[in-house]
Amino acid sequence: FSNKTNHLVLNRSAEEADLIRVRIHQAMLNLVSQEIFPCLPDTIDSAQPSETNSTGERKTFLACSGMHYVYRGKDLGFQFSPDEFDYAETQKACMDIHGLREELEALKQSQPFPAAPDCDKQKQLEVPDSVQDEHKMEPEDSHPTYPNVVFLGTGSSEPNKIRNQSCIVVQLSKDAVIILDCGEDSYGQLHRFYGKQKTLEMLRKVKAIFVSHMHGDHHLGLFSLLKERAKAFAVVDAPFTPVLLMAPIQMRRWLKFYHQELESVTHLLRFVKHQKNMKEFDDKFNLSLATFEDVKQDLQLNEYRPVEVVHCRNAFGLVFTHENGYKVVYSGDTRPCESLVEAGADCDLLIHEATHEDALIAHAKASKHSTFSEAMDVGTRMKAKHVILTHFSQRYPHMVPFFDMDLPHNVGIAFDNMQVCPKTLASLPRLISPLTVLFTDKLQHLEIKRIKRTREQAENEEYEAKSQENR
Repeated sequence: FSNKTNHLVLNRSAEEADLIRVRIHQAMLNLVSQEIFPCLPDTIDSAQPSETNSTGERKTFLACSGMHYVYRGKDLGFQFSPDEFDYAETQKACMDIHGLREELEALKQSQPFPAAPDCDKQKQLEVPDSVQDEHKMEPEDSHPTYPNVVFLGTGSSEPNKIRNQSCIVVQLSKDAVIILDCGEDSYGQLHRFYGKQKTLEMLRKVKAIFVSHMHGDHHLGLFSLLKERAKAFAVVDAPFTPVLLMAPIQMRRWLKFYHQELESVTHLLRFVKHQKNMKEFDDKFNLSLATFEDVKQDLQLNEYRPVEVVHCRNAFGLVFTHENGYKVVYSGDTRPCESLVEAGADCDLLIHEATHEDALIAHAKASKHSTFSEAMDVGTRMKAKHVILTHFSQRYPHMVPFFDMDLPHNVGIAFDNMQVCPKTLASLPRLISPLTVLFTDKLQHLEIKRIKRTREQAENEEYEAKSQENR
């Protein structure tokens, strides 16, 4: 090539796309709680290759997110996006939202919860003490350290920029992690939340992956997780241990297809079927099997209990209790389910799907999902100490429209890139009010839609009534 030729390198060494919209949303949430909504680590390496031509000009560039090429004018050549995302600028703009300062001050006066240990101080905006002091620490021994729960996907169906498909990372101890469902790009979400090095560490700690049912938004990220987990062991030359994959027995067909038609994966896992008494398929497909007892041993559990729920065929929720006595219930996708209520009685944490607002109860019944009120009622009947709602319709990417509902004192809302532990769970209900103010404009848009929908429904009912009279 000529000395004037610019070379753009596209290969595995290039960083993944930096999702600016995600960072903006996280910066807004971070205003309300640094501990629960931490700043996301920088994943883009601003360093560029320094290869030059014979005249000393730099002519080789590694592709990165935000790069563009100027063809004409004095700025001819490759241009790069600005340096790291500026959280402070985004948060400064948010402080102009009417009523937000008052909400943050009120939050400060409420029961304290811990301050964030990991956020870069230089990125934080000087706002009222509500964020920077974020309250005195509770006594270290007042709550168990684990489980630590990170929500990587809190939306239903297909992903959008704010809510990815279902994925929840539950760290049960220093060296044991279980992933509850893994929609597409679950690995990408893991990387965006933890950063490159911490992601490798977390993958090596993953002992088990639980898939609730065979809808794609709950398992399409599985194979990426399996392969990246194997790489995480290889990076440090550590002995590889196959992960426990707990799933409906129908997952076996999907594994067989992928293994035979695309690439070998069976050596990366040990399969545990939810249907304990169902016979295995006799199709000569070699798949390493494990049992519920293996799950309990590897995860240090006293109880591991998949519970069949009311959704598609072979859909399951999960009840498990750690050796420290902490009991967690995950609903998967379901209508309100009495068997889950009974199995999860008196749990410490219920994570329940709440796909639709109450006005869409007919749609919830048709698709076999739960409404906000139904999910909260399950928590009440289960006598759950804490309830977190998740798996929201993509109608609600930013904030859930409760529309003046009377919420129980123990209910919180899940967002992507949200982390909670026993010490912070009690804080979640208190965040709903400031979050509602923070996303006022988005909620107003949803309210307009709700009013239009209600009006159209009333008009349709009136039309149907008149039609019946005229018959």
